[in-house]
Amino acid sequence: MDEPKLRTHAQTDRGLLHDRNEDSWAVIDTEEGGRLLVVCDGMGGMGRGDEASRLAVDSLVEAMTSLSEGSPTERMGIAIQAADVQVRDELCEDAGSQPGSTVVMVYVCGGAAHVAWAGDSRAYLVRDGAIVDRTRDHKLVEDLIDTGQLSREEARHSSLAHVVTRALGGRPSTEPAVRAATLGYPWKLMHGDRVLVCSDGLSDLVEDTEIPELVEAGSPEEVTAALVDLANARGGHDNITCIMAIWDGPSWEEDDVATPVMASSRLDIPDVRGHSAPDPSPVAADPAEISARRDRWETPDHPTHRSSGDDLTDELQLEEPQPDVLALLRGQLPWWIATSTALLCALLCTLLALI
Repeated sequence: MDEPKLRTHAQTDRGLLHDRNEDSWAVIDTEEGGRLLVVCDGMGGMGRGDEASRLAVDSLVEAMTSLSEGSPTERMGIAIQAADVQVRDELCEDAGSQPGSTVVMVYVCGGAAHVAWAGDSRAYLVRDGAIVDRTRDHKLVEDLIDTGQLSREEARHSSLAHVVTRALGGRPSTEPAVRAATLGYPWKLMHGDRVLVCSDGLSDLVEDTEIPELVEAGSPEEVTAALVDLANARGGHDNITCIMAIWDGPSWEEDDVATPVMASSRLDIPDVRGHSAPDPSPVAADPAEISARRDRWETPDHPTHRSSGDDLTDELQLEEPQPDVLALLRGQLPWWIATSTALLCALLCTLLALI
């Protein structure tokens, strides 16, 4: 039997400050010869974040192993849409219980790594001692940094630092949808490339500048153990989950990966219940049908699936609906109003002084 081209290992830890682990993960081989890496970080919802992350992982795995038509990127988009609908329908039934989950998924197939994410769980591509690419966090502070309202250092200490602007679930199924995920076009893999997939319990405590040396320091098993230990040594304030993958296959060649159907390096997609933006995917899928097949997926018996607590430029511009900020900032509206008022007062004082 040929040696696998992608060596992987996953490890999760509840950290030092939490009684339970709300992260879930999966490493799944598909019939077409690809391997799917998924990390979901549950949050909110009256302590049901662990349920949200497990349900999200199960739904994503079921969709990715059931769908056969379309490109990997298209299938990942459909899978995330279906997972969002399922979490909302099954767990967000009332205003008092609205759990959600971040997601980051990497599907390695045909010499490329296809990436999709929602929230602040991350994927990194490391090559020759440097980060070649990584996902961009869906956080309110990132938007404020982009618009010049916060500096990077101010964002670190902001009370809004952990407010995510995209997630699976986290709102009732009756609410208007916000954008669910970002799909990135393939990372072209070279021999020896390393891919790290992790929750923010790791990325919050390990700087990007440290990542290359850490992930190139050993085998996947050694790297994941070292990363979890480091995060705990620095406080372990959150659940910590990481999947380390090393590509031992040949370097990517032009003919190995089909040309993307759209000339875009990064594409935002609307939720399947979304409104204004058109669906970029020509492949139709019924999330209800995917959900109905989920009962055939027996998580505890599957040898490569684990959940919380276990170890082992031409750019296409879509009209982007604005995130439902009031819903995302539940409980923080008074702070936001006070801060905005203070900024306006400061601006008026400055203008008066100039006059």
